[in-house]
Amino acid sequence: MFKIVLCVLSTILVAECALPSHISARADISLGNFLLAHQGRATTPASMQCFSLYVPLLNEASNQWAAQYEKCVKAAEDGRDNILVQASSQQKDISTLAGGVCSYVQSCDVISDALSALDCFGYLSSNTVSTIYTVSNNASDLAASLRQQINLIDVESYRCSNASERQYVERTGQIYTALNFCLENGPPPTIAPPTTSTAATPAPMSAAVNDIQLISAPRRTPLGILNSQPRSAAANPAQRSNLISVLNNSLQPNGDQAAQNV
Repeated sequence: MFKIVLCVLSTILVAECALPSHISARADISLGNFLLAHQGRATTPASMQCFSLYVPLLNEASNQWAAQYEKCVKAAEDGRDNILVQASSQQKDISTLAGGVCSYVQSCDVISDALSALDCFGYLSSNTVSTIYTVSNNASDLAASLRQQINLIDVESYRCSNASERQYVERTGQIYTALNFCLENGPPPTIAPPTTSTAATPAPMSAAVNDIQLISAPRRTPLGILNSQPRSAAANPAQRSNLISVLNNSLQPNGDQAAQNV
């Protein structure tokens, strides 16, 4: 069992070497828990065929989550940078205004006559209090506005990250359900070589099958098709892989029979 776990986990780690740490850890924990729960069925040669089919799909799901997560992080970083750039001109105006107070103090400090210097400092409050008040208020208002905008960006980034994680959980849930069904019922048959036929060529499948259709049993209907793009987005839809087609054809009768027995 340990060798099986080590082999499968090493396969995933190779694919996850560039993933964010929390995504890589999440994938490892999920697979580890699945293997521990299926120790009795995870040591046969047939089970390794199931893992060879579905572990790449788990890797793909992790990569998709990582890509979406990185987009969320990048959007948040760009938003913060833009806000700070836009505020830099206002910050310079406030700094210039505050520099006037410093200039007045320096002008008093260079006076050599003690009495005149003291008189200069004596007028410090009346000559600069209005400027100091303006600097303080403007700086406080600008800082509050920046914090509010940054908070909105952080909230949107949190929502975006949660959405990407939810898609990962739903997708891997379907994959693990199909993997469990494969372990219980065996892998699909070997792909047969193509045969020559004079029948009319069927119409190409729609773009809705651009991603993998995972079927689990017992269910009355398939889990559905995972779309990566709208139906009208691709003029030439990608064909479903022969391996997945055979898997679907093998699993569908079992799922229908189990559904009829419910």
